[in-house]
Amino acid sequence: MWISQSCEFRPIIVSSMWISQSCEFRPITVSSMWIIQSCEFRPIIVSSMWISQSCEFRPIIVSSMWISQSCEFGPITVYSMWITQSCEFRPITVCLPCG
Repeated sequence: MWISQSCEFRPIIVSSMWISQSCEFRPITVSSMWIIQSCEFRPIIVSSMWISQSCEFRPIIVSSMWISQSCEFGPITVYSMWITQSCEFRPITVCLPCG
């Protein structure tokens, strides 16, 4: 069974060399069950016009089964005080217990 994670990223504005990432996660449906993905973003520091985004994903539980969300963030380039977040989401696999 495959679960697809869709995500919407809002624009980020650079202010006082600090950036706040605002993210909206759409609900995921699994067998008529709703899953809410919670995400914690660490502070981003601007240095030499390059920014590294660090992200921590909390585990999602579904029917006593654990699902791990892996995410790859691409490099962010600062240009004209605007930043675009590049993100690639890997598919999540729900492994049913054997037997």
